[in-house]
Amino acid sequence: MSIGSCISDSVFLELLREKNYYYDLLLKTKIQAERIQKDDTTTLDELSQIGRDLKAYFDNIKYFDDLENKYKNIKKSSYANIYQITTIDKSKIVNPMNHLDPIKRIKAPDSVMDKIDKGIIEAFTQAKEKQ
Repeated sequence: MSIGSCISDSVFLELLREKNYYYDLLLKTKIQAERIQKDDTTTLDELSQIGRDLKAYFDNIKYFDDLENKYKNIKKSSYANIYQITTIDKSKIVNPMNHLDPIKRIKAPDSVMDKIDKGIIEAFTQAKEKQ
């Protein structure tokens, strides 16, 4: 049973949200760095921290770019085989690259779950014959 592209759409939407979050942090930190350059009272520790923050934000943005490349080959349409449904942990199928990987937060929308429920009912009960 086709469940459409909800899984790949969710992955890419989550990646976009995460990248935008780090772009915002990067921009705010750059603005802060520009203000600090004009301030003579800034300590070396403060400057070092800003440098570490900028590097971390750049690294996270690069990480999400890499993830986007990894997941770009995901099939646009996903399928559910109602005859083989079982409880399964997503980590058994796809290992998240690290704690930032959005794949561990992706869930099928209620509309897809309702479609799967209907398919199970039709496959394993007499409900389709009564309609």
